[in-house]
Amino acid sequence: MESGQSEIVQLLVGSFDSQASERLSICATFVWGETAKDRCIIAIGDGQAKIVSDLPSELALIFSSEKHLRGLLAGHCNPIELFMQGDFRADGGLPFVLPLLRAFAAAS
Repeated sequence: MESGQSEIVQLLVGSFDSQASERLSICATFVWGETAKDRCIIAIGDGQAKIVSDLPSELALIFSSEKHLRGLLAGHCNPIELFMQGDFRADGGLPFVLPLLRAFAAAS
């Protein structure tokens, strides 16, 4: 991980479950705010998650706030409920949304 990465990016990568993602191969953007600092692109493949900046994203997971992303990572928020409340949406690669979220969300 690059030095200077935000705490939320470190938490995101640290929450990755390689067993839950063994069949995933996708590059996804996580967004949790309005600025360029409030997003990161993660490449998932071969059971690994890596922060990248030079690959195109196939899917964007957009949270209304950092609080909601943190809640999902901690297992306190359900992505379906977040979606229904308007606090989460996804653009592109929709069949990958739930498997991808399972690879990052805490086991409940």
